[in-house]
Amino acid sequence: MKRLYPILIMIMLILTACGPKAIPTPDLVDVQNTAIAIAWTWAAETQTAMPTATPVPPTATSTPTLMPTMTMAPTIPPANDALSLPTATPATGGDPCNKTLSSWTGPEAKLLIVNEVKGTVNLSIYLNETAFACGYAYANFNDKGQTLMTVPYGCYSMYGWVTTKKGKEYTVSGYGCINNPDKWTLVIRDERILLLPP
Repeated sequence: MKRLYPILIMIMLILTACGPKAIPTPDLVDVQNTAIAIAWTWAAETQTAMPTATPVPPTATSTPTLMPTMTMAPTIPPANDALSLPTATPATGGDPCNKTLSSWTGPEAKLLIVNEVKGTVNLSIYLNETAFACGYAYANFNDKGQTLMTVPYGCYSMYGWVTTKKGKEYTVSGYGCINNPDKWTLVIRDERILLLPP
C-alpha cells in the first residue's frame, strides 16, 4: 500500500500538468473601457448617419404674396370659419418676428387646416424666423370646420385654445416644418395638433 501512494501522487501531478490552463479573469476596468468605447462608436456612427439640414433655395418671385390674398374659403360647414388677422400694430425694435405674418418672398405651399374637435378652437400659428418671413397667423373655428391657405416654407409652432360644447376648456399644441409646395394638412385633435405631409 505504501508503494501505491507515490505512484498515485505521480499520476495526479502528470494529469494536473497536462490539464487545461485556467481561464484568466477579465479586469473590470478593461471591461468598462471596452463598453465605453463601443458606446462612443455607436454614437459617432448614429451622428454620421443622420441627415444634415439643407437650406431651401429661394425661388424668384416678382411680387410678394400677401396673407390677405390667401385662399381662405371654408370647404366644410359652418361657413363662418375664416382666417382672422389681428389688428395690433407691429412692435418696433426687439423681436422682428413679433408681428402678423402678412407677407413674404420665397417658396410657399398650400395648408389645409382641419378642426376635428367638437367645439370652438382659437388657433395661433407661429412661423419661426426664415430668410423669407416670420410671425403669427390666427384662425377661429367652430365645430368641425376647415380652411385652406397659402403659407411660406418653414417650421411652425401651433397652439390652440379649445372650448367644447359642454363648456370644458383646454389647450392643444404641435410643431412641424413645411418644405415642399404640395398641399399639407394641419389637423386639430382633442389631444394635439398635427402637421401632416402630403
